[in-house]
Amino acid sequence: MRPADDAFQIIRSQIKKEAAMKRWIPVISMSICVASLIFSQNVLVNGSFDDGLEGWTHFSRLDGGFEGIAEAVDDGFGPAHGNGPYLWMACTGDGYFNQCVWQPVTVQPGDTFEVNGAFKDLTGGELQNWWCELYIGETEPLETVDYTTGLLTGFKTWDNCAAGIDGTFQEDACVPPNRTTWIAPGVPGSGEITVYFMIKTGIWQDGSLGEIFYEIGIDELSMIRTGGASAVGERITAVAGFGLHPNYPNPFNPETTLRFSLDGTSETELSVYDIHGRPIRTLLRTTLDAGTYSFAWDGLDGRGHAMSSGVYLCRLRAGNRSETRRLVLMK
Repeated sequence: MRPADDAFQIIRSQIKKEAAMKRWIPVISMSICVASLIFSQNVLVNGSFDDGLEGWTHFSRLDGGFEGIAEAVDDGFGPAHGNGPYLWMACTGDGYFNQCVWQPVTVQPGDTFEVNGAFKDLTGGELQNWWCELYIGETEPLETVDYTTGLLTGFKTWDNCAAGIDGTFQEDACVPPNRTTWIAPGVPGSGEITVYFMIKTGIWQDGSLGEIFYEIGIDELSMIRTGGASAVGERITAVAGFGLHPNYPNPFNPETTLRFSLDGTSETELSVYDIHGRPIRTLLRTTLDAGTYSFAWDGLDGRGHAMSSGVYLCRLRAGNRSETRRLVLMK
């Protein structure tokens, strides 16, 4: 339970004072920039933290220790790959501690996203037994439940990739499954769904060893759509005939464009299989009108894993008709 406001202010001042002593200069309080850099493809709200914590929800789960702090600060100590204000997360205490910052995101099933962000260990590599992880899940985070589903990647000191790090999640993280490509769950074309993007960070300390302090900095979080079901554009032409056209390029690496034509409105499915006919990924399943459409396959399976070099099959189904073509992925 969150302490009373006056007690919380004392705790926050204590943590900031300790952080300032570690850095040898005062910590500047939260600053909010009116103008923020907007990337139209980034589905996260305020991933640069230029607008404080607008769009984000913060809560703590702890067993020993004080209330955790998450604020947007601009003190010149942020991640090297960030710019201006960044997310500062800190806590002093002992025992087991988690704090989370999260937001809901609306996506289309089957769409592919690349996730990234800047990260810095502000303790200078001094602290052990801490972690920071990125999650995308279908369940809304609750303060009373430890969030463990939808783990993408992150940093852990006991995985030897966290202490003293000042880098990015894509280049430097190591927590399994250690991937920053994510595919929205569900049947493509079935309508929008809400998922939850979350940063979870915390420490573990044997209470008999006394209290410890940790702090990290995060900036420029992004979840950028790179392809998927909603990549099917508007009808290019109203043509007569049904067919799956040759993909281009072929061979390809890492992406190829698939084109197909429909001669009437029908339930349409576009899927990729391996050479033995085992399903790899359903790219599209929706109702389309007559016309010619294009769709990009990024060489990923349904779990976001990159496929190896080889021959794959692309199958178009519309009503009771189907057509198949060979795709050659060459890396």
